[in-house]
Amino acid sequence: MKSIIVIPARMQSSRLPGKPLIDINGQTLLQRTYNQCLKAFPRECIYVATDDVQIEKDIEREKFLKYNGIRTVRFTNEQVLNQTQEVLSNLRRIINKT
Repeated sequence: MKSIIVIPARMQSSRLPGKPLIDINGQTLLQRTYNQCLKAFPRECIYVATDDVQIEKDIEREKFLKYNGIRTVRFTNEQVLNQTQEVLSNLRRIINKT
């Protein structure tokens, strides 16, 4: 069985909206999280699960996504209760292709 890391990156968090893209000393929280994940898993096993296209655009604008080969999985905000199940379903399809 293949292990992976899924980094949840929700922009519409009720406690701290925009949290994944908050800058901390020149790096977004998402970048910091990704870099920590790299200490445990290779890049091809790390995914970012997001409900917002802004995250994908921001990462691409900084070339962070492409440079690090980060794979993103989109999920819909309307299905909040099923987000984990939806993300896992999407990831299974991606993993089975590789």
